[in-house]
Amino acid sequence: MKYSLPADFRCEPFYNGSQSIVICSDDKPFERRLLTSYFYYDITEEERPWENPASFLLQMFVLWREREAELRSFFQKRDGKNGRTLMIAMTAVFIDALFWLNKKKVGQLQDIEAAAARLKHKPVNIEERLRFILIKPDSYHSFTQLRALMNELEKLTARSKAMGEW
Repeated sequence: MKYSLPADFRCEPFYNGSQSIVICSDDKPFERRLLTSYFYYDITEEERPWENPASFLLQMFVLWREREAELRSFFQKRDGKNGRTLMIAMTAVFIDALFWLNKKKVGQLQDIEAAAARLKHKPVNIEERLRFILIKPDSYHSFTQLRALMNELEKLTARSKAMGEW
């Protein structure tokens, strides 16, 4: 099955606004789909991870830990240009995880920073920090910011789980 990319998701750095992009449904595993078709579940609603996010979030944090070393390697070699694609993918994973933790789907990418700031569970200064990453995803400082945000999100997830919120 093929899906057209909604206009609200045609937003840099994830998708080019002028392209007509189609997202294809196939048998990719969850992690692979997150890395290749950004916001796939939010767009298609084939599956609704935000309704019961526990197992999905754990997989996303494992994915982050696996890919963090790869990103660190790019930036240690001062090769942010080649790390850009993975940084964009992991930023999309972070945004999905942030919204799913709050049991909400990502409804659009236009002004996603402000939408993130309105969530109940979020890292401190999420609007400014996320904007910084989205403006220049290939910089080392964006990588360190994303790493800090993922660590904070994992702690927020553990707290939400301990509080019995899901």
